[in-house]
Amino acid sequence: MPDQTFSLQAQTRTVTGKGVAGLRNQSIIPGVVYGHGVKNRSLQLDLDALSKVYADAGRGSLINLSIDGGNMVPVVIHELSLNNLTDAIEHVDFYAVKMDEEITSQAMLVFTGEAPAVKALGGTFIRNKDHVTIKCLPSKLVKELTIDISNLATFTDNIKVKDLALPDGVIITDGADDILAAVAAPRTDEELAALNQTVTEDVSKVEGVVKPTTEEAAAEGVKDNKETKDSKDKASK
Repeated sequence: MPDQTFSLQAQTRTVTGKGVAGLRNQSIIPGVVYGHGVKNRSLQLDLDALSKVYADAGRGSLINLSIDGGNMVPVVIHELSLNNLTDAIEHVDFYAVKMDEEITSQAMLVFTGEAPAVKALGGTFIRNKDHVTIKCLPSKLVKELTIDISNLATFTDNIKVKDLALPDGVIITDGADDILAAVAAPRTDEELAALNQTVTEDVSKVEGVVKPTTEEAAAEGVKDNKETKDSKDKASK
């Protein structure tokens, strides 16, 4: 079943450039909207309202966007920019869709159940992807796909894209044989011992490094002492 639709209110934004930092300080997020039937427009939205919708809708749900109190425009979140340090929302791009035209989006993968190869055999569950790319009509969009991992009974079992049961009207554009999940065998005693082994390397064997002989080291010490003495003699003059 497609996910529910969500609603957001936005206003036309006139502040640009460095001025948008002032908007963020007021918990107002700058954004843009573009796509079918909509001229590129600069927007601003309330941070709390946007955060709530994004938490529920993500990038895989249809959003009804009203600009300046006007008619609702069906959009999806095309890109959300986050602060590198705080993960705070800094900018949002909306893409206006045409309801009778297929679009591509991302669906998150939610793994459920318990793999026998983990529980009974002590293996480690391996997730190779956390999302797949889907193509469908906007009305068929799904935020996530649920995958049951209870059929991973051995270390040779895996779940591929082609194994997924998809809602009507939804296709996955990733490779059909892409592996989404598997279970890795536990490490053997020999492998664990090898990991714990401390490897010491003789730097004299590293290419470009020549270890001096005892005589050369002694001679170098005499040279250093003489240079130090000469420097002190010059300083005292």
